Amino acid sequence: MNTRINDIILENVKKLLRRRGITQKRLSEMIDVQPQNLNAYMTGKREFGKSYISRISEAFGVTAETLYIGTGAGSTKTKRARKVPLISWVKAGLWQEAVDIYGPGYADEWLAYDTGDEHAFALRVEGDSMEPEFKSGDIIVVSPSVDPVSGDFVVAKYGDDVTLKRLKYIMPPLPGHPSTPGPGSHLTPGSSTHLTPGPSLLDQGDSQSAAADDDRFARGVMLKPLNPNYDDMVITGRKLKELRIVGKVVAKYVKY
Repeated sequence: MNTRINDIILENVKKLLRRRGITQKRLSEMIDVQPQNLNAYMTGKREFGKSYISRISEAFGVTAETLYIGTGAGSTKTKRARKVPLISWVKAGLWQEAVDIYGPGYADEWLAYDTGDEHAFALRVEGDSMEPEFKSGDIIVVSPSVDPVSGDFVVAKYGDDVTLKRLKYIMPPLPGHPSTPGPGSHLTPGSSTHLTPGPSLLDQGDSQSAAADDDRFARGVMLKPLNPNYDDMVITGRKLKELRIVGKVVAKYVKY
């Protein structure tokens, strides 16, 4: 890659980290790489490849092209950031793709945010169940168009409650192993959760190994608070029909 282009990408990634209050360590978790590997790119020792650019842009909820836009002297003028609506938690629970977010009175406030997701919206965090990562009053940006994987922060509706939690999948046990939340699995936001029973319906061997990485064979979902004073929400069986993943948290919005 051209050194100048790599410098532009690096500058844009650093700018996004600052604007959204995300640490480099947290970004490494979001794109599922070791912190030391990401650090090699962030210090200029390695040049960004297409795979890294794709994963970082998805984590930030922006298009890959956004990271290529120059910000130095003589660069072309960047297009204005899309505005996302800051809405209530009640409206978040009622969200669906058909909702007109640009309708009068829908948003409490509009925030400039460079996302490629036309359905993205913002919420103001309430309570302390997700401290220290998210404090009461913080603003988060949620993308209903990005599929969350196990370990992501999500906004979910369970029954009548809408909540911010870390998503974990409870995978079926392999022979001789306890059930564990499974990494890498994903659900599509906006629809109810439907999971297929696992090992009791599977043949032995490779089929069971594959099931451990596939949310279709997950036997439940855990919505996990970060504050140890709060209990995990474990949802299994028929109760899964009451769970809807509204969207993935793609950023913590910071005003300057």
